[in-house]
Amino acid sequence: MEDTNVDDAFRSAGQSPGLEIWRIEKLKVVPQEKATHGEFYSGDSYIILKTNKNSRSDKLEWDVHFWLGNETSQDEQGVAAYKTVELDDYLRGAPVQHREVQDHESKLFLSYFKHGIKYLSGGVESGFKKVERGVYEKRLFHIKGKRNVRVKQVRCDCSSLNQGDVFLLDCGATLHVWNGPTSSHFERLKGAQVAKRIRDSERSGKAEIRIIDRLWDIDAKFFGELGSHEDIAEGAEGGDDTAYEHSAHDKTTLYSVSDSSGDLEVKEVAKKPFSQNDLDSSDCFILDAGSSGIYVWIGKQCSQNEKRSAWKHATDFLTLKGYPDWTKVTRLADGGETPMFKEYFKSWRDWNDQMGLGNIYTKENIARDREGNMLM
Repeated sequence: MEDTNVDDAFRSAGQSPGLEIWRIEKLKVVPQEKATHGEFYSGDSYIILKTNKNSRSDKLEWDVHFWLGNETSQDEQGVAAYKTVELDDYLRGAPVQHREVQDHESKLFLSYFKHGIKYLSGGVESGFKKVERGVYEKRLFHIKGKRNVRVKQVRCDCSSLNQGDVFLLDCGATLHVWNGPTSSHFERLKGAQVAKRIRDSERSGKAEIRIIDRLWDIDAKFFGELGSHEDIAEGAEGGDDTAYEHSAHDKTTLYSVSDSSGDLEVKEVAKKPFSQNDLDSSDCFILDAGSSGIYVWIGKQCSQNEKRSAWKHATDFLTLKGYPDWTKVTRLADGGETPMFKEYFKSWRDWNDQMGLGNIYTKENIARDREGNMLM
Protein backbone atom coordinates (compact mmCIF):
# COMPACT_ATOMS: atom_id res chain seq x y z
CA MET A 1 0.00 0.00 0.00
CA GLU A 2 1.53 3.29 -1.12
CA ASP A 3 0.86 6.33 1.04
CA THR A 4 3.26 9.23 1.16
CA ASN A 5 1.69 10.48 4.40
CA VAL A 6 2.24 7.34 6.44
CA ASP A 7 5.00 6.98 9.01
CA ASP A 8 7.91 4.90 7.69
CA ALA A 9 7.45 2.53 10.64
CA PHE A 10 4.06 1.49 9.19
CA ARG A 11 5.00 1.02 5.53
CA SER A 12 4.92 -2.79 5.59
CA ALA A 13 2.36 -3.14 8.39
CA GLY A 14 -0.64 -5.45 8.22
CA GLN A 15 0.37 -7.33 5.09
CA SER A 16 0.13 -10.82 6.60
CA PRO A 17 -1.55 -12.42 9.64
CA GLY A 18 0.21 -11.81 12.94
CA LEU A 19 0.92 -9.30 15.69
CA GLU A 20 2.96 -6.10 15.32
CA ILE A 21 3.81 -3.67 18.12
CA TRP A 22 5.31 -0.19 18.16
CA ARG A 23 6.33 1.95 21.13
CA ILE A 24 6.24 5.75 21.26
CA GLU A 25 9.88 6.65 21.95
CA LYS A 26 10.69 10.37 22.20
CA LEU A 27 7.43 11.02 20.30
CA LYS A 28 8.45 8.71 17.43
CA VAL A 29 6.98 5.35 16.43
CA VAL A 30 9.52 2.54 16.96
CA PRO A 31 8.90 -1.16 16.08
CA GLN A 32 9.34 -3.62 18.95
CA GLU A 33 11.06 -6.99 18.65
CA LYS A 34 8.87 -10.08 18.92
CA ALA A 35 10.83 -11.22 21.97
CA THR A 36 9.42 -8.25 23.90
CA HIS A 37 5.78 -8.74 22.87
CA GLY A 38 3.65 -8.83 26.00
CA GLU A 39 6.01 -6.55 27.98
CA PHE A 40 4.78 -3.00 28.54
CA TYR A 41 6.42 -0.14 30.43
CA SER A 42 3.98 1.76 32.66
CA GLY A 43 5.55 5.06 31.61
CA ASP A 44 5.00 4.55 27.87
CA SER A 45 2.37 4.31 25.14
CA TYR A 46 2.20 1.60 22.47
CA ILE A 47 0.39 0.81 19.21
CA ILE A 48 -0.60 -2.81 18.56
CA LEU A 49 -1.83 -4.18 15.22
CA LYS A 50 -3.45 -7.63 14.96
CA THR A 51 -3.92 -8.93 11.42
CA ASN A 52 -6.22 -11.89 10.75
CA LYS A 53 -7.31 -13.66 7.58
CA ASN A 54 -11.05 -14.13 7.12
CA SER A 55 -11.61 -17.89 6.82
CA ARG A 56 -14.45 -17.43 4.32
CA SER A 57 -13.07 -14.81 1.96
CA ASP A 58 -9.29 -14.96 2.61
CA LYS A 59 -9.37 -11.17 2.99
CA LEU A 60 -7.26 -9.57 5.70
CA GLU A 61 -8.96 -8.00 8.72
CA TRP A 62 -7.35 -5.74 11.30
CA ASP A 63 -7.75 -4.60 14.90
CA VAL A 64 -5.51 -1.75 15.99
CA HIS A 65 -5.10 -0.83 19.66
CA PHE A 66 -3.25 1.97 21.37
CA TRP A 67 -2.16 1.08 24.90
CA LEU A 68 -1.60 3.72 27.57
CA GLY A 69 0.55 3.03 30.62
CA ASN A 70 -0.54 4.45 33.97
CA GLU A 71 2.41 6.86 33.97
CA THR A 72 2.64 7.75 30.28
CA SER A 73 2.82 11.45 29.38
CA GLN A 74 0.03 13.43 27.74
CA ASP A 75 2.33 14.01 24.75
CA GLU A 76 2.91 10.28 24.27
CA GLN A 77 -0.82 9.57 24.61
CA GLY A 78 -1.53 12.16 21.94
CA VAL A 79 1.06 10.72 19.55
CA ALA A 80 -0.26 7.17 20.08
CA ALA A 81 -3.84 8.25 19.31
CA TYR A 82 -2.79 10.32 16.27
CA LYS A 83 -0.56 7.60 14.84
CA THR A 84 -3.26 4.98 15.36
CA VAL A 85 -5.51 7.00 13.05
CA GLU A 86 -2.62 7.32 10.58
CA LEU A 87 -2.17 3.54 10.57
CA ASP A 88 -5.93 3.19 10.08
CA ASP A 89 -5.77 5.52 7.06
CA TYR A 90 -2.88 3.51 5.61
CA LEU A 91 -5.07 0.39 5.82
CA ARG A 92 -7.88 2.29 4.04
CA GLY A 93 -10.00 2.76 7.17
CA ALA A 94 -10.67 -0.97 7.50
CA PRO A 95 -9.38 -1.65 11.05
CA VAL A 96 -11.47 -1.47 14.19
CA GLN A 97 -9.68 0.78 16.67
CA HIS A 98 -9.50 0.22 20.43
CA ARG A 99 -8.20 2.30 23.32
CA GLU A 100 -6.54 0.22 26.05
CA VAL A 101 -5.57 1.42 29.53
CA GLN A 102 -3.15 -0.42 31.82
CA ASP A 103 -4.86 -2.82 34.27
CA HIS A 104 -8.16 -2.59 32.33
CA GLU A 105 -7.36 -4.13 28.94
CA SER A 106 -10.09 -5.74 26.86
CA LYS A 107 -10.42 -9.51 26.55
CA LEU A 108 -9.60 -9.21 22.85
CA PHE A 109 -6.32 -7.45 23.61
CA LEU A 110 -5.33 -9.93 26.32
CA SER A 111 -6.09 -12.87 24.00
CA TYR A 112 -3.07 -11.93 21.85
CA PHE A 113 -0.62 -12.89 24.61
CA LYS A 114 -0.93 -16.57 25.50
CA HIS A 115 1.50 -16.24 28.42
CA GLY A 116 -0.18 -13.12 29.80
CA ILE A 117 1.22 -9.60 29.88
CA LYS A 118 3.96 -8.10 32.03
CA TYR A 119 4.02 -4.53 33.30
CA LEU A 120 7.48 -3.04 33.83
CA SER A 121 8.25 0.07 35.85
CA GLY A 122 9.58 3.21 34.19
CA GLY A 123 9.45 4.25 30.59
CA VAL A 124 11.41 4.35 27.38
CA GLU A 125 14.55 5.56 29.13
CA SER A 126 14.47 2.40 31.28
CA GLY A 127 14.64 0.34 28.11
CA PHE A 128 17.82 2.13 27.02
CA LYS A 129 19.84 1.27 30.11
CA LYS A 130 23.03 -0.60 29.34
CA VAL A 131 22.72 -4.17 30.54
CA GLU A 132 25.81 -5.72 32.07
CA ARG A 133 26.28 -9.43 31.60
CA GLY A 134 25.33 -11.38 34.72
CA VAL A 135 24.07 -8.27 36.56
CA TYR A 136 20.32 -8.08 37.23
CA GLU A 137 18.12 -5.51 38.90
CA LYS A 138 16.18 -6.97 41.83
CA ARG A 139 12.47 -6.91 40.95
CA LEU A 140 9.23 -7.92 42.66
CA PHE A 141 6.31 -8.97 40.45
CA HIS A 142 2.65 -9.30 41.44
CA ILE A 143 0.97 -12.19 39.57
CA LYS A 144 -2.79 -11.93 39.32
CA GLY A 145 -5.59 -13.25 37.17
CA LYS A 146 -7.18 -16.50 36.15
CA ARG A 147 -7.86 -16.76 32.46
CA ASN A 148 -5.85 -13.65 31.54
CA VAL A 149 -2.76 -13.29 33.70
CA ARG A 150 -1.14 -9.93 34.41
CA VAL A 151 2.40 -9.75 35.78
CA LYS A 152 2.97 -6.32 37.30
CA GLN A 153 6.22 -4.98 38.69
CA VAL A 154 5.61 -3.50 42.14
CA ARG A 155 7.69 -1.84 44.84
CA CYS A 156 10.31 -4.23 46.18
CA ASP A 157 9.06 -4.13 49.76
CA CYS A 158 7.03 -6.27 52.14
CA SER A 159 4.22 -3.70 52.02
CA SER A 160 3.51 -4.80 48.42
CA LEU A 161 2.57 -8.33 49.50
CA ASN A 162 -0.87 -9.64 50.42
CA GLN A 163 -1.98 -13.07 51.61
CA GLY A 164 -4.38 -13.70 48.73
CA ASP A 165 -2.02 -13.41 45.75
CA VAL A 166 1.26 -14.75 44.35
CA PHE A 167 4.48 -12.73 44.04
CA LEU A 168 7.76 -13.38 42.26
CA LEU A 169 11.00 -11.92 43.66
CA ASP A 170 13.59 -11.90 40.88
CA CYS A 171 17.11 -11.78 42.33
CA GLY A 172 18.92 -12.77 39.15
CA ALA A 173 20.42 -16.13 40.05
CA THR A 174 17.44 -16.97 42.27
CA LEU A 175 13.72 -16.64 41.55
CA HIS A 176 11.54 -16.76 44.68
CA VAL A 177 7.87 -17.66 44.05
CA TRP A 178 5.98 -16.53 47.16
CA ASN A 179 2.50 -18.05 47.48
CA GLY A 180 0.10 -16.20 49.76
CA PRO A 181 -1.69 -18.64 52.11
CA THR A 182 -5.11 -17.89 50.58
CA SER A 183 -3.96 -17.61 46.96
CA SER A 184 -5.63 -19.95 44.47
CA HIS A 185 -4.13 -23.10 43.03
CA PHE A 186 -4.35 -21.50 39.57
CA GLU A 187 -2.40 -18.41 40.66
CA ARG A 188 0.29 -20.61 42.23
CA LEU A 189 0.58 -22.60 39.02
CA LYS A 190 0.90 -19.39 37.00
CA GLY A 191 3.56 -18.06 39.38
CA ALA A 192 5.69 -21.15 38.80
CA GLN A 193 5.18 -20.87 35.03
CA VAL A 194 6.26 -17.22 34.97
CA ALA A 195 9.39 -18.10 36.96
CA LYS A 196 10.24 -20.90 34.53
CA ARG A 197 9.83 -18.58 31.53
CA ILE A 198 12.18 -16.01 33.08
CA ARG A 199 14.70 -18.74 33.91
CA ASP A 200 14.60 -20.31 30.46
CA SER A 201 14.27 -17.21 28.24
CA GLU A 202 16.23 -14.60 30.21
CA ARG A 203 18.73 -16.62 32.28
CA SER A 204 19.59 -19.40 29.82
CA GLY A 205 18.13 -21.95 32.23
CA LYS A 206 20.70 -21.17 34.95
CA ALA A 207 18.56 -19.54 37.65
CA GLU A 208 17.30 -21.43 40.75
CA ILE A 209 13.54 -21.40 41.39
CA ARG A 210 12.41 -21.49 45.04
CA ILE A 211 8.74 -22.11 45.84
CA ILE A 212 7.71 -20.54 49.16
CA ASP A 213 4.48 -22.04 50.41
CA ARG A 214 4.18 -23.52 53.91
CA LEU A 215 6.74 -21.10 55.37
CA TRP A 216 5.22 -18.07 53.65
CA ASP A 217 5.54 -15.80 56.72
CA ILE A 218 8.95 -16.86 58.04
CA ASP A 219 11.14 -17.75 55.05
CA ALA A 220 14.37 -15.98 56.07
CA LYS A 221 16.03 -16.07 52.64
CA PHE A 222 13.03 -14.53 50.89
CA PHE A 223 12.50 -11.72 53.38
CA GLY A 224 16.24 -11.11 53.59
CA GLU A 225 16.40 -10.58 49.82
CA LEU A 226 13.21 -8.51 49.91
CA GLY A 227 14.83 -6.23 52.48
CA SER A 228 11.89 -5.95 54.86
CA HIS A 229 9.61 -8.12 57.00
CA GLU A 230 6.36 -6.86 58.50
CA ASP A 231 2.70 -7.82 58.85
CA ILE A 232 1.23 -8.85 55.51
CA ALA A 233 -2.22 -7.65 54.47
CA GLU A 234 -4.97 -10.25 54.40
CA GLY A 235 -7.04 -11.05 51.32
CA ALA A 236 -6.23 -10.30 47.69
CA GLU A 237 -5.84 -7.01 45.90
CA GLY A 238 -9.08 -6.03 44.18
CA GLY A 239 -9.64 -3.73 41.24
CA ASP A 240 -11.87 -0.67 41.23
CA ASP A 241 -13.26 -1.91 37.92
CA THR A 242 -15.26 -4.63 39.72
CA ALA A 243 -17.70 -2.17 41.23
CA TYR A 244 -18.05 -0.37 37.92
CA GLU A 245 -18.71 -3.57 35.97
CA HIS A 246 -21.56 -4.43 38.38
CA SER A 247 -22.95 -0.93 38.66
CA ALA A 248 -26.50 0.02 37.77
CA HIS A 249 -25.29 2.00 34.76
CA ASP A 250 -27.18 -0.06 32.17
CA LYS A 251 -28.93 2.59 30.09
CA THR A 252 -27.78 2.51 26.47
CA THR A 253 -27.99 5.77 24.53
CA LEU A 254 -26.93 7.04 21.10
CA TYR A 255 -25.53 10.58 20.80
CA SER A 256 -24.46 12.78 17.91
CA VAL A 257 -21.28 14.73 18.67
CA SER A 258 -19.78 17.90 17.24
CA ASP A 259 -17.10 20.40 18.16
CA SER A 260 -17.89 22.97 15.47
CA SER A 261 -18.58 25.58 18.15
CA GLY A 262 -15.21 24.99 19.79
CA ASP A 263 -16.62 22.90 22.63
CA LEU A 264 -17.85 19.31 22.52
CA GLU A 265 -21.59 19.33 21.84
CA VAL A 266 -23.43 16.11 22.68
CA LYS A 267 -27.03 15.62 21.57
CA GLU A 268 -29.11 12.57 22.46
CA VAL A 269 -30.46 10.84 19.35
CA ALA A 270 -32.18 7.71 20.64
CA LYS A 271 -32.27 4.99 23.28
CA LYS A 272 -31.88 1.24 22.66
CA PRO A 273 -33.02 -0.51 20.57
CA PHE A 274 -31.76 1.80 17.82
CA SER A 275 -32.61 1.97 14.16
CA GLN A 276 -29.81 1.97 11.59
CA ASN A 277 -31.47 5.13 10.24
CA ASP A 278 -30.49 6.91 13.48
CA LEU A 279 -26.96 7.08 12.07
CA ASP A 280 -25.99 9.69 9.49
CA SER A 281 -22.89 9.20 7.32
CA SER A 282 -22.10 12.92 7.46
CA ASP A 283 -21.79 12.93 11.26
CA CYS A 284 -19.94 11.34 14.17
CA PHE A 285 -21.87 9.41 16.83
CA ILE A 286 -21.13 7.93 20.25
CA LEU A 287 -23.04 4.86 21.39
CA ASP A 288 -22.91 4.79 25.19
CA ALA A 289 -23.27 1.11 26.17
CA GLY A 290 -22.89 1.67 29.89
CA SER A 291 -20.55 -0.72 31.66
CA SER A 292 -19.71 -2.35 28.29
CA GLY A 293 -17.97 0.87 27.22
CA ILE A 294 -18.57 3.36 24.42
CA TYR A 295 -18.39 3.13 20.63
CA VAL A 296 -17.34 6.03 18.43
CA TRP A 297 -18.87 5.71 14.94
CA ILE A 298 -17.38 7.78 12.11
CA GLY A 299 -19.56 8.46 9.05
CA LYS A 300 -18.09 8.04 5.57
CA GLN A 301 -18.72 11.67 4.72
CA CYS A 302 -17.03 13.09 7.81
CA SER A 303 -14.07 15.37 7.12
CA GLN A 304 -10.50 14.23 7.73
CA ASN A 305 -10.33 16.59 10.71
CA GLU A 306 -13.49 15.06 12.19
CA LYS A 307 -12.02 11.58 11.77
CA ARG A 308 -8.80 12.62 13.51
CA SER A 309 -10.80 14.26 16.32
CA ALA A 310 -12.68 11.05 17.15
CA TRP A 311 -10.44 10.01 20.03
CA LYS A 312 -10.57 13.50 21.54
CA HIS A 313 -14.36 13.35 21.32
CA ALA A 314 -14.26 10.02 23.16
CA THR A 315 -12.04 11.21 26.03
CA ASP A 316 -14.01 14.47 26.34
CA PHE A 317 -17.21 12.41 26.48
CA LEU A 318 -15.82 10.28 29.32
CA THR A 319 -15.02 13.46 31.24
CA LEU A 320 -18.43 14.96 30.49
CA LYS A 321 -20.22 11.86 31.78
CA GLY A 322 -17.90 11.37 34.75
CA TYR A 323 -16.88 7.87 33.59
CA PRO A 324 -13.57 6.29 34.64
CA ASP A 325 -10.64 7.05 32.35
CA TRP A 326 -10.19 3.33 31.72
CA THR A 327 -13.71 2.86 30.27
CA LYS A 328 -13.49 0.70 27.14
CA VAL A 329 -13.55 2.77 23.93
CA THR A 330 -13.89 1.32 20.40
CA ARG A 331 -13.73 3.40 17.20
CA LEU A 332 -15.65 2.10 14.17
CA ALA A 333 -15.81 3.27 10.58
CA ASP A 334 -19.04 3.55 8.62
CA GLY A 335 -19.29 0.21 6.80
CA GLY A 336 -16.83 -1.55 9.12
CA GLU A 337 -19.11 -2.20 12.11
CA THR A 338 -18.55 -5.24 14.30
CA PRO A 339 -21.30 -7.74 15.20
CA MET A 340 -21.16 -6.48 18.80
CA PHE A 341 -22.00 -2.95 17.64
CA LYS A 342 -24.81 -4.16 15.37
CA GLU A 343 -26.36 -6.06 18.28
CA TYR A 344 -27.61 -2.74 19.71
CA PHE A 345 -29.79 -2.13 16.64
CA LYS A 346 -33.20 -3.64 15.85
CA SER A 347 -31.82 -4.81 12.50
CA TRP A 348 -28.84 -4.04 10.34
CA ARG A 349 -28.46 -4.13 6.56
CA ASP A 350 -24.99 -4.37 4.98
CA TRP A 351 -25.39 -2.76 1.57
CA ASN A 352 -23.60 -4.15 -1.46
CA ASP A 353 -21.77 -1.31 -3.20
CA GLN A 354 -22.78 -2.44 -6.68
CA MET A 355 -26.24 -4.01 -6.34
CA GLY A 356 -27.66 -2.02 -3.46
CA LEU A 357 -28.44 -5.32 -1.77
CA GLY A 358 -26.96 -6.89 1.29
CA ASN A 359 -27.36 -9.12 4.31
CA ILE A 360 -29.81 -8.24 7.06
CA TYR A 361 -28.52 -8.91 10.56
CA THR A 362 -30.70 -9.30 13.63
CA LYS A 363 -29.87 -10.43 17.16
CA GLU A 364 -30.90 -13.97 16.27
CA ASN A 365 -28.28 -14.48 13.55
CA ILE A 366 -25.36 -12.61 15.07
CA ALA A 367 -23.53 -15.52 16.65
CA ARG A 368 -20.42 -14.07 18.30
CA ASP A 369 -18.41 -10.90 18.56
CA ARG A 370 -14.68 -10.66 17.78
CA GLU A 371 -13.85 -11.75 21.29
CA GLY A 372 -15.88 -14.93 20.86
CA ASN A 373 -18.71 -13.87 23.21
CA MET A 374 -22.20 -15.08 22.44
CA LEU A 375 -24.50 -12.23 21.44
CA MET A 376 -27.96 -13.07 22.74
